[in-house]
Amino acid sequence: MGSGASAQQQLDLGTFQEAFGPHFSKALFKKLSDDNNLVSADTALQFASSCTDVFLSHDGCENSIRHVSLLNDALQKRGIKTYFENRDKGEEKMHDEDRLDGAAVVICFVTDCYLKKVAGNGPAGEKDKCLFEYEHVVRTKGASKMIVVINDKQCSNTDNWFGPVAELASATYYDYSKDDLLEPVAGQIHTRILSILDKVTVTDRLKRVGVLQDSGSSGGSGSAVTGVGVGAAAEATELEDAEAAVVKKEASDTAEALRASLEAQDLEDLEAGKAEVESQK
Repeated sequence: MGSGASAQQQLDLGTFQEAFGPHFSKALFKKLSDDNNLVSADTALQFASSCTDVFLSHDGCENSIRHVSLLNDALQKRGIKTYFENRDKGEEKMHDEDRLDGAAVVICFVTDCYLKKVAGNGPAGEKDKCLFEYEHVVRTKGASKMIVVINDKQCSNTDNWFGPVAELASATYYDYSKDDLLEPVAGQIHTRILSILDKVTVTDRLKRVGVLQDSGSSGGSGSAVTGVGVGAAAEATELEDAEAAVVKKEASDTAEALRASLEAQDLEDLEAGKAEVESQK
């Protein structure tokens, strides 16, 4: 067995749940397990390599893409690992199911167009990806792993929501119907995401349950999940670094101001000395 290689070769339901924490669902375990209801270590590692914190589900319209892109960037700057498609989705499924399964949280951006698509009334009808995404998340993760964001002023009144999304009308939602709401909303959603996630990476979880050996050496199957897991895990360190940089800059600015003040005082004393010498001549 190579350095960092898999120690435990198979995971039962309990071990799989411990390994993937907020990413876990019974539907996911069933999908990945074999006929003996066990998930192989190789399968677990392959899944771990695709894990993200958040999947952003939107209607694919041009304005939505621009709007959601801004929030996506804001979340990434806060240390959240996201999956975001910046194009119209239509009915092409691609690997959406795997992407949805690999995300711990799904954000639904509600617009009138999104409501119509999830209701099966969009151009692609019941083959629309918005409908597929919504149904898959409700079935496999449930409402507790969904965050609702109003992305359209027309949808501010939740009483007017229709179709399957109307089921979320009573849930906590975030109003991002205007660009100037970006920063406060990003902060609020970031806090909500952290309340769902924990700060233990998938890599560390896999070591904890014995799928990966706790080795400082690289190589072997352990390299498959290097750096994978909850993006928020590194947030505390990044915040400390940022705060340290601010303190360092403030100290530098203070020192510079003090140096300038002393130089000015020295110049003033010098001029006063010259004046006194001249008066004594």
